[in-house]
Amino acid sequence: MQLYQSAAKSSGNPTMEAANDVQKVLLIEDNPGDARLVEIMLEESDLLNCKVTNKQTLADGILALQQGDFDVVLLDLTLPDTRGFETLQKLIQKCPDANVIVMTGLADKQIGLNAVKAGAQDFLLKGGYDPDQLAKTLQYSIQRKSVLNRLAESQRAREVAEESARLKEQFIASISHEMRTPMNAIYGMSNLLAQTPLNEEQQSYITSVKKSSEILLGVINDILEISTLQNGRMDFDSKPFEIKDLLVNVVNVMQYKKNEKDLQFVLNIHPSVPKMVKGDTLRLNQILFNIVGNAVKFTDHGFVKITVTLSERIGTKSRIKFSVEDSGIGMPPETVHTIFETFTRIRTKDRVFEGTGLGLAIVKNLVVQQEGIIGASSILGKGSTIFFELPFEDIEIVDENAPKIVSNIPEEPKPLNDKNRSFRLLLTEDHKMNQIVAKKTLEKHFPNIQLKIANHGREALDILEKTPDFDVILMDIQMPVMDGNETTAYIRQHMPHVTAPILAMTAHAYISKDEIFKTYGFDNFVLKPFEPEDLFSKIHLYLNKKMI
Repeated sequence: MQLYQSAAKSSGNPTMEAANDVQKVLLIEDNPGDARLVEIMLEESDLLNCKVTNKQTLADGILALQQGDFDVVLLDLTLPDTRGFETLQKLIQKCPDANVIVMTGLADKQIGLNAVKAGAQDFLLKGGYDPDQLAKTLQYSIQRKSVLNRLAESQRAREVAEESARLKEQFIASISHEMRTPMNAIYGMSNLLAQTPLNEEQQSYITSVKKSSEILLGVINDILEISTLQNGRMDFDSKPFEIKDLLVNVVNVMQYKKNEKDLQFVLNIHPSVPKMVKGDTLRLNQILFNIVGNAVKFTDHGFVKITVTLSERIGTKSRIKFSVEDSGIGMPPETVHTIFETFTRIRTKDRVFEGTGLGLAIVKNLVVQQEGIIGASSILGKGSTIFFELPFEDIEIVDENAPKIVSNIPEEPKPLNDKNRSFRLLLTEDHKMNQIVAKKTLEKHFPNIQLKIANHGREALDILEKTPDFDVILMDIQMPVMDGNETTAYIRQHMPHVTAPILAMTAHAYISKDEIFKTYGFDNFVLKPFEPEDLFSKIHLYLNKKMI
């Protein structure tokens, strides 16, 4: 057999392998003379340092591949146990990751081209004697295979990272549910107990229990929030709002905290700041409550000042800067950058401030994901300033002095939240303690309520088959036998005679944020542990809608 010439000509010199790198070549060739000639040709080339292993049949070559690690395979298509294109097919079937260069005669060039289409890296035509050309073909093939392997490893790494993120989110959601479910019972029982006659000592105990429950809930919420942000699941709304109204609301909510310490609250809004803008008010509130709450927490006397200025305006877009300054404990300037890191907590000699250390990490994520910037400055013992900028879309203000169109259509009177109304409610909940909390809470507020309890979704369906005329259905999400999602979807698809609004009662906070509950047919949700007033107001809302 004559030696071979590469069918594919390349321009430029390939990157040379290091002299001490040995490339392991498996030569599957039945002619000992031709095999030795290939070995000599590779020895004469300075481009590769090869160690050649020769096998004379395809079966022996496949066995060698399965037992060893070879950089490249030189495969003659005509062997004692197989011949033609079938040779390559059998090899690829047994060893799909093999880096194969087939060898064929001039008359069989089309077979070589078909071999490349079928998975070979390259092919060599008989008819030339050029050691460097053979070495280059092997070298290019090895380099291509190396690049493909790195790409495959990168893809696998991405898939592992995505699966890890999914499992992490699943784990966090599961832990959140398992913690929130008993917390619902603790918090609900505390609320019920607080409404009974208690002496001063008992009242202080129950207040402590409720306060501790709220702190634990804050920890759960922070962990879930940071997980959601790190996994990139956050979506942002864009709705019109008045900046001053939002800030005044923040100050009002913080009033009771500032009054405890006799702090002075100052709110300065520069005249250049647009009155109304479009943005995500929920997230802006979350950012401000975190920052202002921290300022109040770390300030025992003095002031907390909120300043709002216009940083830049381009067309109808404004970048607005919010600064929160306090006269609190402060920190050394060299440590300020750490406050936006996860699980960073402030410690002083005589005091450890409670919290998860996630609040400002969440704030930074919320700001950055909205294409904003955030920073801080501080002086130990003199206070701190945290500032952030966010982009908003300006809204044109309608002239209040312009003539108004008067409508002759009378406004419908708003239905009152009548506690004494009579209505039927189906509570679907598997947790016995949570059944008691919900039942007692509802019966205290609605003395004329007719309440029925189902222990799981299948039981709820049985009840609705017999008695479909409930006014409201409260549906827990996670239950045995048949969960809340399945049950609600079944009701909406197969029980058109059931028209009652269905409110999801869920401990999975992320479900409510993503509004996944709506895809199953829920009308609304109540997050566990539920605030009684939140539950009551949503029940009133749907009872009122039914009356209209």
